[in-house]
Amino acid sequence: MLTSASCPQCQHPVRNADHHFCTQCGLALKQPCPQCSSELATPAEAFVSCASCKHDFWSCRSCGRLYHLDRTSCENSYCPEKGKFWTTRFGEDEFLQTPGERCLTRTEPIVDCPRPAWVGGATAGSDTRWPSLHTLGLILSVQDSGVVELWSERGAPHSVEGNAFGETSVCLTRLDLGEESPCAPFYWNGKIFIPGSTSISALDMTSSPSLGQRLALDELGQPRHFCSLGKTLLCWGSQGLGELSGDGSLQKLGSDGPSNSGSFMVSNGRDMALLYAAGSDPVIWSSSEKRFLEIDCEDMPDGVDFVHFADRFLIVAGNKLFYCQDQHFLVRELPASVLAQPLYCASENRLTLLLNDGSARSCSTTGDKFSFVCDLAGTPSTDPIRLGESIFYGTEGRYLCYDEEAIRPRLSAPLRGALSYANGRVFGNLRDGSIFCFEL
Repeated sequence: MLTSASCPQCQHPVRNADHHFCTQCGLALKQPCPQCSSELATPAEAFVSCASCKHDFWSCRSCGRLYHLDRTSCENSYCPEKGKFWTTRFGEDEFLQTPGERCLTRTEPIVDCPRPAWVGGATAGSDTRWPSLHTLGLILSVQDSGVVELWSERGAPHSVEGNAFGETSVCLTRLDLGEESPCAPFYWNGKIFIPGSTSISALDMTSSPSLGQRLALDELGQPRHFCSLGKTLLCWGSQGLGELSGDGSLQKLGSDGPSNSGSFMVSNGRDMALLYAAGSDPVIWSSSEKRFLEIDCEDMPDGVDFVHFADRFLIVAGNKLFYCQDQHFLVRELPASVLAQPLYCASENRLTLLLNDGSARSCSTTGDKFSFVCDLAGTPSTDPIRLGESIFYGTEGRYLCYDEEAIRPRLSAPLRGALSYANGRVFGNLRDGSIFCFEL
C-alpha cells in the first residue's frame, strides 16, 4: 500500500491506489524490493526499509528506483541523474583539511545539543584512519594499511530510544591502494591524492570510484609530508625534498629527509613553505626563488609541538610561541602550554589556543592581546575546528565536545586525528578504528 495519498516527488494526488505510476510526473509509485521482490512504495525520503527482508535501500530522487546502499549512483538508462552520486542530496559542502577550513562561518547558533547520528567502521581495528576529506556528500577515509573507503555522510535511519545513535552507517566503496599509506590524503590541482609507500595516486570520483593516475616519488623515498605551493606540490620524503609539477615531473631539492617523528611542513599556500625536523633549525623554501631562505631563530628548542601558518609562520613549543617576522623568529611566552593545533581566523586575524590550564583563549598572531573564550571540557585529543562562535574538539575522556560542553553519548574509544565538518555535521575518528558523526 502507498504510505501517502500523493506522489512522493511532485505531490500530485494519487486518486487510484492501484496505479503504479504517477499520472502527473510518471514516477513509479510501487516497485519490487531489490532484495526479496516484495512490493514497496517509492519513498519521499532518501532511505526505505523493507518490512519483509529488513534490508535498507536508497531511492533515486529523480526516477525513484531503489538500490542497495553500496550502489553509488542510479543506473536507470532514462534517469537524468544516471551516473551522479546520490549522496549529493545531502549537500555539496567540501572539507579538504586545509588550514583555512578549520574556522568556518556558521550563522545558525548551536541552540540544542548536537544529535548523535551514526558510528561505524570499527573493522579497521588497530589501523590508523587518517583525517577525513569530504566531497559530494561523501566521506573519504584512508587507513594506514592502504584501504580507501567512501562513506555516505548520512546513514540509514533506524529507531532508537534515548540519546543513542539513530542511523546505520553506510560504506559505499572500498578500494585497495596495494601498499601502505604513510600519511593523510590531500587535495591538489583539483584532485584528491592518496599517498603510498613511494608514490601518490589520484582518486577518480566517477560513478564507480577508482584509483587513477599514479605519480612516482621513488627519488624521495617514503613520503612523510605534502603541501601545495600553487600549481606545484612540495613533497618531503625519507630520502629528501622534491617539488612535483602538474605534468608529474619531479625535481629533487635536497637529500635530507624528516625524522620519523617531530617533523613538520606547512606552506603559505602560494610560494613558501616552512620545514622543521626535530633537533634542527627550521628552514623556509621559496618556490618563486627556487632556494632556501636563511632565517634567524635563536632559542629554538630541540623539539616543537605544532607548526602553523596564519598571517605568518608560527612554531609552538610548550608555552612558547615563535613567530616569524622579516625572516627572523621572535619568541613570546604564553599563559600556559598549548595542547592542540592552533586555530586561525583570517577575518579576525587572531589565533585560538587550547591550553593546559583548562581554558581556550584567543590572541594575536604574535601571542599577545589575549581574550578568554571558554573553559575546556577535558584534555583535547584532536585538532579542533571552530564553527561560528563554537569550538569543537575530541577528548581523551571519549567525548566530542563543544566549548565547555561534553556531548553524549560517550564514545567507545578516545578521539584521535582531526575533526571535519560538512553539511551540518561534525565527523571524527576513534582509536578503535571507528568513524563517528554528530548532527548539529
